[in-house]
Amino acid sequence: MAKRGQFYILAAVILCIVIFGITVTVNKIEQEVEATDFVGLAQNYVLETPELINYAIYEEEIPSELLTKFTDDFVDYARKKNPQLGLLYVYKDDNGEVNIVNYLQEGSVIPYTTETEGGEVFEFGDITLNEIALEVGEEEFTYTVPTKLEHFGNVNSANLAATKWVKLDIGGVPYVFDMGDGVEFEVIIKGESESGETEVICTTTGDDILSCSE
Repeated sequence: MAKRGQFYILAAVILCIVIFGITVTVNKIEQEVEATDFVGLAQNYVLETPELINYAIYEEEIPSELLTKFTDDFVDYARKKNPQLGLLYVYKDDNGEVNIVNYLQEGSVIPYTTETEGGEVFEFGDITLNEIALEVGEEEFTYTVPTKLEHFGNVNSANLAATKWVKLDIGGVPYVFDMGDGVEFEVIIKGESESGETEVICTTTGDDILSCSE
């Protein structure tokens, strides 16, 4: 009888420990997530995406679809660690079509191209009409087109015809990407550093990354 009583006491203690463990886990989840290791998060994304694109091409899948799904999952995960994180990527497929997808948490992104009159305007409105000419080196960027936006929740997406250069105006800050002759992937990632300042990471060529001043 004494042994049976000891067994029940032991079972009760174990049950209390399990319940306490569950309670602690729930409380931990409810705590505010702090911004952590922005550069590490950015590097992981930059290094993984070329492998994903190569895999999709090898398996004869559609790289842009896998890229969107991978980026959706990455942004959801990364924002739990760095709530201010946002990114924009430019992907050119083997047919020359340029796909721009915007996850940045800001007002507007305007692409200009050198070889097509057109582009898209990422802005939280319906229709925008712009006309502008800019020179970068020997290349001139011209843009004149009314555009209606496609909205995908907080994500905006647009396709451009084949082009050599893409210049992005992000909140008044210019970024220029050389689209090269083959498949290209470029990305701009913004987030909050551990000191609380806005930090920007962008690709140059291949999987190199650098800090971009604003």
